[in-house]
Amino acid sequence: RQDARRRPAGEQMTGKRKAVLAAGIVVAGLAIAGGAFAHKIWTGWQQGHRHCFKGTANGFVAFAKDHFGRYPEHTNGFGDALLMLVKSNYLDVSYICGPNDDGSVFLAALTNGTNVPEELCSRVYVQGLSEGMPKSVCMMYDRK
Repeated sequence: RQDARRRPAGEQMTGKRKAVLAAGIVVAGLAIAGGAFAHKIWTGWQQGHRHCFKGTANGFVAFAKDHFGRYPEHTNGFGDALLMLVKSNYLDVSYICGPNDDGSVFLAALTNGTNVPEELCSRVYVQGLSEGMPKSVCMMYDRK
């Protein structure tokens, strides 16, 4: 009986079969896309990192190229050193903030011309480093 149901070689699919196959592909695609979107929301896509260390590293490299190979340093602490990257237009505030940090501390310092207290920073930055340091050296990490 199975041989009787098989289509001969070269026979085209019927319109009904094509529609069912197309609908199945669309449903599977929507399920995969929906699952991926739900996963992003579940893992904190909008509340978590809106940036990455790779982008931040690019800002540090650009700063160093314009400052004789030195990364930013500030006598008032690493918060103000990080703010130098924003003031000099190398990075946006979101790149110097850790997860779930809206950047309000840095934005207030920019608006008011005040210092950035290190204890309020969600990222810790190690000052005194330069562009030629080994890649194994950790220059910045998330506090939370």
